[in-house]
Amino acid sequence: MHEDVVATATVEAGRLTVNKPDRFHQLVHQLPDGEYHLKVTPLKASRSLRQNSYYWGVVLKYIAEKTGHSRYEIHESMKELFLLRPIIFKNDVGQLIELHIVNSTTSLDIPEFFDYTERVKQWAWDFLKITIPAAPKG
Repeated sequence: MHEDVVATATVEAGRLTVNKPDRFHQLVHQLPDGEYHLKVTPLKASRSLRQNSYYWGVVLKYIAEKTGHSRYEIHESMKELFLLRPIIFKNDVGQLIELHIVNSTTSLDIPEFFDYTERVKQWAWDFLKITIPAAPKG
């Protein structure tokens, strides 16, 4: 199974231009032949690149080194711990069942991602006694 190919692009006067086209074409070239779904959605103010770099390059790295788990495993675990939300289903006889969805960190805006990262760092201290350096200023 291949990862999704995601790229940012600009639409101007009805024309779509992919940012970093060489990288995009390199990723597309690696896909097996077949049909794919292409979706163009507006960008929103999500976490910043600096926040993302700090989260993956510092926060998750420190936890991964201490625990022996991969950064991806830590990331998925932290999402389940901090971004889990219930959804409730009710059938025609009134029975309820509660299931859960794990939100994606990409759905978080800059302040929400900051709060999420701080909760992960606090968990790392409380549970594992890991001191994670503060994010660089600026």
